[in-house]
Amino acid sequence: MAVHAEAKLGQSAGMSESRFARVDVARVLESAGVLSAQEAEAILEIAYLSTVVDGRLSDEEIAAFAQVAARLKAGSVADGRKLDELLDGYARHIEHRDIAERLADLAKGLTREDARKTAYKVAFAMALCDLGTSDDETDFDDALVTLLGLSIEDVDTLESEVYAALDAVQ
Repeated sequence: MAVHAEAKLGQSAGMSESRFARVDVARVLESAGVLSAQEAEAILEIAYLSTVVDGRLSDEEIAAFAQVAARLKAGSVADGRKLDELLDGYARHIEHRDIAERLADLAKGLTREDARKTAYKVAFAMALCDLGTSDDETDFDDALVTLLGLSIEDVDTLESEVYAALDAVQ
Protein backbone atom coordinates (compact mmCIF):
# COMPACT_ATOMS: atom_id res chain seq x y z
CA MET A 1 0.00 0.00 0.00
CA ALA A 2 2.62 2.50 -1.07
CA VAL A 3 2.02 6.19 -1.33
CA HIS A 4 2.03 7.14 -4.98
CA ALA A 5 3.31 10.01 -7.06
CA GLU A 6 0.00 11.78 -7.33
CA ALA A 7 -0.27 12.12 -3.56
CA LYS A 8 3.35 13.00 -2.84
CA LEU A 9 4.42 14.94 -5.94
CA GLY A 10 2.91 18.16 -4.65
CA GLN A 11 4.78 17.73 -1.36
CA SER A 12 8.12 17.37 -3.07
CA ALA A 13 10.16 20.37 -1.87
CA GLY A 14 8.96 22.86 -4.45
CA MET A 15 9.73 20.69 -7.45
CA SER A 16 7.99 21.96 -10.57
CA GLU A 17 6.56 19.58 -13.14
CA SER A 18 8.90 20.76 -15.89
CA ARG A 19 11.96 20.31 -13.67
CA PHE A 20 10.74 16.89 -12.59
CA ALA A 21 10.32 15.69 -16.18
CA ARG A 22 13.99 16.49 -16.90
CA VAL A 23 15.44 14.73 -13.86
CA ASP A 24 17.81 11.83 -14.40
CA VAL A 25 15.77 8.95 -12.96
CA ALA A 26 18.94 6.85 -12.84
CA ARG A 27 20.05 9.05 -9.91
CA VAL A 28 18.16 6.66 -7.64
CA LEU A 29 20.84 4.07 -8.44
CA GLU A 30 23.63 6.17 -6.93
CA SER A 31 23.02 4.73 -3.47
CA ALA A 32 22.62 1.16 -4.71
CA GLY A 33 25.24 -1.37 -3.74
CA VAL A 34 26.98 -3.63 -6.21
CA LEU A 35 24.48 -5.68 -8.19
CA SER A 36 25.11 -8.96 -9.94
CA ALA A 37 24.39 -9.10 -13.67
CA GLN A 38 21.28 -11.20 -12.93
CA GLU A 39 20.04 -8.69 -10.34
CA ALA A 40 20.65 -5.75 -12.67
CA GLU A 41 18.76 -7.51 -15.47
CA ALA A 42 15.80 -8.30 -13.19
CA ILE A 43 15.70 -4.73 -11.87
CA LEU A 44 15.79 -3.34 -15.40
CA GLU A 45 12.96 -5.58 -16.54
CA ILE A 46 10.91 -4.62 -13.46
CA ALA A 47 11.52 -0.98 -14.43
CA TYR A 48 10.22 -1.77 -17.91
CA LEU A 49 7.12 -3.49 -16.49
CA SER A 50 6.43 -0.50 -14.25
CA THR A 51 6.27 1.73 -17.32
CA VAL A 52 4.07 -0.45 -19.53
CA VAL A 53 1.59 -1.70 -16.93
CA ASP A 54 -0.77 1.15 -17.80
CA GLY A 55 -0.82 0.11 -21.45
CA ARG A 56 1.33 2.92 -22.81
CA LEU A 57 4.97 3.91 -22.96
CA SER A 58 5.49 7.68 -22.97
CA ASP A 59 8.52 9.52 -24.32
CA GLU A 60 9.45 10.45 -20.74
CA GLU A 61 9.32 6.80 -19.70
CA ILE A 62 11.46 5.71 -22.65
CA ALA A 63 14.04 8.40 -21.85
CA ALA A 64 14.08 7.44 -18.17
CA PHE A 65 14.34 3.74 -19.03
CA ALA A 66 17.29 4.50 -21.33
CA GLN A 67 19.04 6.30 -18.46
CA VAL A 68 18.51 3.40 -16.07
CA ALA A 69 19.52 0.85 -18.71
CA ALA A 70 22.73 2.75 -19.44
CA ARG A 71 23.64 2.63 -15.74
CA LEU A 72 22.65 -0.99 -15.11
CA LYS A 73 24.17 -2.30 -18.33
CA ALA A 74 27.31 -0.12 -18.15
CA GLY A 75 26.38 1.94 -21.20
CA SER A 76 25.87 -1.05 -23.48
CA VAL A 77 22.48 0.26 -24.68
CA ALA A 78 23.70 3.72 -25.62
CA ASP A 79 22.49 3.57 -29.21
CA GLY A 80 18.82 3.54 -30.15
CA ARG A 81 18.95 0.18 -31.92
CA LYS A 82 20.22 -1.64 -28.83
CA LEU A 83 17.62 0.10 -26.67
CA ASP A 84 14.88 -0.96 -29.10
CA GLU A 85 16.16 -4.56 -29.00
CA LEU A 86 16.10 -4.51 -25.21
CA LEU A 87 12.56 -3.10 -25.10
CA ASP A 88 11.39 -5.60 -27.72
CA GLY A 89 12.92 -8.47 -25.74
CA TYR A 90 11.13 -7.42 -22.56
CA ALA A 91 7.88 -7.00 -24.50
CA ARG A 92 8.22 -10.60 -25.77
CA HIS A 93 8.46 -11.81 -22.15
CA ILE A 94 4.90 -10.62 -21.53
CA GLU A 95 3.46 -11.21 -24.99
CA HIS A 96 1.54 -14.34 -23.98
CA ARG A 97 1.44 -13.98 -20.20
CA ASP A 98 0.25 -11.63 -17.54
CA ILE A 99 2.55 -8.86 -16.29
CA ALA A 100 1.88 -10.01 -12.71
CA GLU A 101 3.24 -13.48 -13.51
CA ARG A 102 6.41 -12.06 -15.01
CA LEU A 103 6.81 -9.68 -12.09
CA ALA A 104 6.55 -12.57 -9.64
CA ASP A 105 9.22 -14.52 -11.54
CA LEU A 106 11.58 -11.54 -11.55
CA ALA A 107 11.02 -10.74 -7.87
CA LYS A 108 11.87 -14.34 -6.89
CA GLY A 109 15.32 -13.87 -8.38
CA LEU A 110 16.07 -10.91 -6.13
CA THR A 111 17.15 -12.66 -2.96
CA ARG A 112 19.36 -9.95 -1.48
CA GLU A 113 17.66 -7.15 0.47
CA ASP A 114 19.72 -4.45 -1.25
CA ALA A 115 18.66 -5.72 -4.69
CA ARG A 116 14.98 -5.86 -3.65
CA LYS A 117 15.10 -2.32 -2.30
CA THR A 118 16.88 -1.07 -5.41
CA ALA A 119 14.23 -2.71 -7.59
CA TYR A 120 11.49 -0.91 -5.70
CA LYS A 121 13.26 2.46 -5.86
CA VAL A 122 13.83 2.18 -9.60
CA ALA A 123 10.25 1.07 -10.31
CA PHE A 124 8.85 3.85 -8.12
CA ALA A 125 11.04 6.47 -9.84
CA MET A 126 9.99 5.16 -13.25
CA ALA A 127 6.34 5.47 -12.28
CA LEU A 128 6.91 9.13 -11.43
CA CYS A 129 8.57 10.17 -14.67
CA ASP A 130 5.39 10.63 -16.73
CA LEU A 131 3.67 12.57 -13.91
CA GLY A 132 0.58 10.39 -14.06
CA THR A 133 -0.80 7.46 -12.14
CA SER A 134 -3.39 4.85 -12.94
CA ASP A 135 -5.16 2.06 -11.11
CA ASP A 136 -2.93 -0.41 -12.96
CA GLU A 137 0.20 1.37 -11.71
CA THR A 138 -1.17 1.39 -8.15
CA ASP A 139 -1.92 -2.33 -8.36
CA PHE A 140 1.56 -2.99 -9.80
CA ASP A 141 3.19 -1.04 -6.97
CA ASP A 142 1.18 -2.91 -4.34
CA ALA A 143 2.08 -6.26 -5.92
CA LEU A 144 5.76 -5.29 -6.14
CA VAL A 145 5.86 -4.33 -2.47
CA THR A 146 4.34 -7.68 -1.53
CA LEU A 147 6.52 -9.75 -3.87
CA LEU A 148 9.68 -8.03 -2.65
CA GLY A 149 8.68 -8.54 0.99
CA LEU A 150 8.94 -4.86 1.86
CA SER A 151 7.28 -3.36 4.93
CA ILE A 152 5.32 -0.12 4.88
CA GLU A 153 8.21 1.47 6.76
CA ASP A 154 10.65 0.23 4.10
CA VAL A 155 8.46 1.65 1.36
CA ASP A 156 8.15 5.04 3.07
CA THR A 157 11.92 5.20 3.51
CA LEU A 158 12.63 4.11 -0.07
CA GLU A 159 10.13 6.58 -1.52
CA SER A 160 11.70 9.38 0.54
CA GLU A 161 15.11 8.38 -0.84
CA VAL A 162 13.72 8.51 -4.38
CA TYR A 163 12.26 11.98 -3.86
CA ALA A 164 15.53 13.17 -2.33
CA ALA A 165 17.52 11.80 -5.29
CA LEU A 166 15.15 13.38 -7.80
CA ASP A 167 15.11 16.69 -5.92
CA ALA A 168 18.92 16.86 -5.81
CA VAL A 169 20.40 19.63 -7.88
CA GLN A 170 21.85 18.22 -11.06
